[in-house]
Amino acid sequence: MIYDLRITIWDLGFGIWDFGFWILDLGFGIWDLGFGIWDLGFGIWDLGF
Repeated sequence: MIYDLRITIWDLGFGIWDFGFWILDLGFGIWDLGFGIWDLGFGIWDLGF
């Protein structure tokens, strides 16, 4: 019983840790997208000149 509870808590910890990584990943994705848009802006600006 106690052992089961420990496994559940441990599992939950991994789930939260995973979620943290997912959010971090999402943050990097958004950051990447920002750079893509910024790059595109420079490309259009270059084209204008």
